[in-house]
Amino acid sequence: MQINVYSQCDMVRLELNGKEIATKQINGGRLTARFEAPYAAGELKTVGLKNGKVVATKILRTVGPAKKLRLTVDRSAIRADRSDLAFVTVEITDAAGNLLPDATNLVHFKLTGPGEMAAVGSGTPNVMESFRQPQHTAWHGRALAILRPLGPTGKLTLRAEADGLSAGQVTISVK
Repeated sequence: MQINVYSQCDMVRLELNGKEIATKQINGGRLTARFEAPYAAGELKTVGLKNGKVVATKILRTVGPAKKLRLTVDRSAIRADRSDLAFVTVEITDAAGNLLPDATNLVHFKLTGPGEMAAVGSGTPNVMESFRQPQHTAWHGRALAILRPLGPTGKLTLRAEADGLSAGQVTISVK
């Protein structure tokens, strides 16, 4: 298969499962290195070089079937103020924790504690769903929930569920 690597580096090296496929120089203003490589499950790695030194790497891994939801919050505590928000990213992952970039599962949210879901979404351009309902279809394996405190202090706990996947949960302090 043909692999195009876009880079501002002088040279780019492509590796498949730890074996070097080739190293190519990027000429002029093209910013593209083209490689031919056989398809194989595993890890595809590009290494960007400037003046012979490694300055960038990018790794793509083959993912397994969807297994669980991973929730991460932008911060562990927010103020007990309606103008403060917490942003919770939901990711659909395989058993090893790798993001499934093509997952489009419907994610259901449940919030407990002194707060509300200000909005949920995913950026999917072809699904018309309300940002105010407690569910949303993931796009590129991700969804987002925005939480707002209602005033009192305490703990907000957000739980996310999707059919056939292990649920995810995160707790945020409201101070």
